[in-house]
Formats: sequence, C-alpha cells, structure tokens
Amino acid sequence: LGKRLGKRMKAFAQQIGQLGEEQIAELQAHGSLTLEAGGEAETFTAEEIEVKQQAKAGTNTISNSLISVDLDCELTPELVRRGYGREVVNRIQRERKERGLSVSDRIHVVVHAEGVLAQAIAEHQDYIMGETLCLVMDLDATPQDVTAEIDEHAFSFQLGLAE
Repeated sequence: LGKRLGKRMKAFAQQIGQLGEEQIAELQAHGSLTLEAGGEAETFTAEEIEVKQQAKAGTNTISNSLISVDLDCELTPELVRRGYGREVVNRIQRERKERGLSVSDRIHVVVHAEGVLAQAIAEHQDYIMGETLCLVMDLDATPQDVTAEIDEHAFSFQLGLAE
C-alpha cells in the first residue's frame, strides 16, 4: 500500500488500525471497503487489509489469529458438585466390574455420604442412577461395605442386583 498511497499512507494506516466490527464485517462480506482520510477516499480489498484476531488481555482467550476461544474456567460450587456426581458414577461402575456384574445388569445401591458429597449425590441422583442402571438408590445414614474417596470426601456404598 505504501507505493499506492505515498504520503497518505500514515493517515490511512491509522484508519485501518481503528476499524470497527461493522467495517470489518463489511470488508469480509463484500471483499472491499472504502475509507476516507484527509478528505480523500480509497477503496481497499480484503487482500490488502489482513484481519487478525488476538486474545484480549486479562481473559482466558486463546487465539490463532483466525479463531478465538474464551473458556470460563472458574469452578463454581455447582460445577464441583456435578463433578462429584460423575466421580460417584465412576466408583460404582468400578465396583460393578470388580464384582463381575454385566454392564446391562440392573442394580440397587445404598449410599452413605456427608456434607458437600451428600449434597452432590442428592442433586445428581437421577444422573447417577441412569448411568449405573440403578433402579433403586437409598441415601442412608449408616456406613456401607465399600468405601471410596473423592477429593478427600469419604463415602461408602453397597450395591446388589435389583430384584
């Protein structure tokens, strides 16, 4: 662009550097964009103006200049409890396998947990039951035979074939 614009290059470079979302969308949609600087208008093509994305400072955004992804990595209490529910499924499925039960066997489970883990199991009981093919799940105050731990939260459970 330097050869074409000469002394006007600085003024147009400033205009290009300050393009807004609407102008960039127009450039990408139509393949050209007309800008004014110093009372003169120039039309630029998409080949002359390269649009690159970059991560905004202070965000979790990752960008390769063509696409950007911003992930919210904050672990809320709800997300932690959902994770605990998935881990309970994992422990039950492991015990199922150790006992030689078929993946299609319907089971019943009695679970003992306290605190946040008990809350997570209660909140995600339908999910846990669906994933483990559990027909009946009792949340019991009495410790059970199989003990397990998730993030230093102990719980116990007993499983058997559903009748």
